[in-house]
Amino acid sequence: MVKVRGRDYLRLIYGIDYLEPKYFAAITKRKIGPKRALARKQLELAEIILKTFIHGHYKQRMKAVAAFFGANELEINATL
Repeated sequence: MVKVRGRDYLRLIYGIDYLEPKYFAAITKRKIGPKRALARKQLELAEIILKTFIHGHYKQRMKAVAAFFGANELEINATL
């Protein structure tokens, strides 16, 4: 899966001058491994949530939902 973002979105996230060579070089050198790992975990948990919903497994679904939000909360706290 690939997310594509437009210039306006990137300008909001990185700032107005994100395309200046010095600033852009710093942005492109950042490591994306941790973000990819989180996205992979979120996708796996989303699939589990969907399957447990379809099959009516309420307790397993609630565990997966808690894990999904817990993973997001850990990521948010790690970036602060």
